Amino acid sequence: IIDSGKHDTIVLNKKIPIMIKYITVKADENGKITLYDDIYDYDKIQLSVLKPNSKSQVKFALNKSKINNQ
Repeated sequence: IIDSGKHDTIVLNKKIPIMIKYITVKADENGKITLYDDIYDYDKIQLSVLKPNSKSQVKFALNKSKINNQ
């Protein structure tokens, strides 16, 4: 499906959990840093939220029950 460039919907009989990670920097086991392009500009959003006295309107939601159960 991906190689064809077409979009399709696949309905599963059973729900499965999916985790999506979006990273723009990664350190390997030797401490070497690799930077990736931030194609969605998420780093800019994260930095604006983390800055002291930030006036960002971006809000993040967490499912605290999932975090506490880990």
